[in-house]
Amino acid sequence: MRIKSVTNKAIIFDNGNKITFRYCQKDNGRSWADFTAISEWGRNRNFSENLWFKEVEGLGFYFGSNRNQSNAVFIPCYSNQTEWRGFGDVSIYYNRKHVLMVDCAMYDEASDKVALCKLLAKARDLKANAETD
Repeated sequence: MRIKSVTNKAIIFDNGNKITFRYCQKDNGRSWADFTAISEWGRNRNFSENLWFKEVEGLGFYFGSNRNQSNAVFIPCYSNQTEWRGFGDVSIYYNRKHVLMVDCAMYDEASDKVALCKLLAKARDLKANAETD
């Protein structure tokens, strides 16, 4: 299966399968999975229907077709809570089945770490493209 579309609420595959999230909103903030940050490499991959998911604590999560993390897609997760109250979590769902709870760092604290993860993902994409040329 391939990714058909990406919104700020879901990754939708061409067979109708979806990755979505929910968050526990408390006070004046929220937490979210930034699906729109998915790399071009991730958008153009073929996936099996049997996806695996792994948290990267305080940053986001990976998903992929096998447990080889070098072939996984990274999705950053953020929280913009005005005060930390232990609710910076997002629940990740695959076809409405809960598959993972991700602990998100505060948005300002996470931005540098997530930028580094995006840079590493881009470097991996460039390397993968160079190997296929």
